[in-house]
Amino acid sequence: MNMMKKNIKRSLFLIIFVSLVIMSVTVCVAGGNSKAPLKLEESFPSDNEKSVSTDLKEIKLVFSKNVVNMKVKEENMNCFEMYDNQNNKIVFDIIMADDQIDREKRNDVILVPKEPLREDTIYTIIVNENLKSKSGVSLGEEVRISFSTKGVNSKLNLTLIISGIVVVVVILLFILRKAKK
Repeated sequence: MNMMKKNIKRSLFLIIFVSLVIMSVTVCVAGGNSKAPLKLEESFPSDNEKSVSTDLKEIKLVFSKNVVNMKVKEENMNCFEMYDNQNNKIVFDIIMADDQIDREKRNDVILVPKEPLREDTIYTIIVNENLKSKSGVSLGEEVRISFSTKGVNSKLNLTLIISGIVVVVVILLFILRKAKK
């Protein structure tokens, strides 16, 4: 009788343990709450970033859910626009990884401008509210990310600062030399 109670306890423990493992795996595979809102998690460059290099080759947008799955990829390709501060449309390529091969990139969208970024320019990326996740959840509202590039003025300012420091050092050396005589 005592042995039978132990077996029942072990069996119950095993059933509970296996059930918890199965539930955990199900939540992970399903991506958590599939109806949680889709949102932009981060961008590179970040919103309102200043003095971005004109050598920037790509802009990375990271969303909270899979936006590259083949069920939504084609539609999502039309959800991105980019403009400069003179309202000129910027032409770019969109890179979306294959979520079956690169699972870690399933939430990423890469924008690659076809022309180099211009100095002293503010750029705005617009993500359409219709951007959809694999689970069918839409962004719901338009998202804008703006950043500005380094300009001639920032290079000129750096040159002026360095020149000013050199002049001050030369004057100090001249004064110290006169004081020794």
